Amino acid sequence: MKNKYFKPRRVLDFSPHPYDLGIFTGLKEGSEDHHFLSKLWEMPEQEYDRYDQRHLNYFLQKQPEGEQEFFSFGWAITQRRLKHYEDQPPFASEHAKYMHRIEKLILFQQYLRSIDQWNTGRTKDEIIADKEGEIRSLKELSCPGIFLSKYNVRK
Repeated sequence: MKNKYFKPRRVLDFSPHPYDLGIFTGLKEGSEDHHFLSKLWEMPEQEYDRYDQRHLNYFLQKQPEGEQEFFSFGWAITQRRLKHYEDQPPFASEHAKYMHRIEKLILFQQYLRSIDQWNTGRTKDEIIADKEGEIRSLKELSCPGIFLSKYNVRK
């Protein structure tokens, strides 16, 4: 798969942008998802937005209407890697490293959920529950006191 989602490091660039992916010889084709996640392991949570934006802006230069595609790709690689680490045996010698990576992936997923405009990372049940909550809030705003509980008990 040819990289189209992530901003690669230029070949022989010894002062690359900290969010660009690859090594001094560039970004090896087919390993962009690994490089993206490898940087994520070491990154503080406060940088997720800037990191994601850097790569999104790179992608949008080529695909101006591709924000949802970029988001879905990022969500998918995060899900796949999370499943991979969760499937590792708990007594493996690298268990502590796997747990750290799972924690980072969960934090990144939380960030992704916070910017998810397309409900990519949510189950149907979560979407329905949110919509029901919105409906209840709107009804409460338009008719205060009518819906006091989830059982629609009137005053």
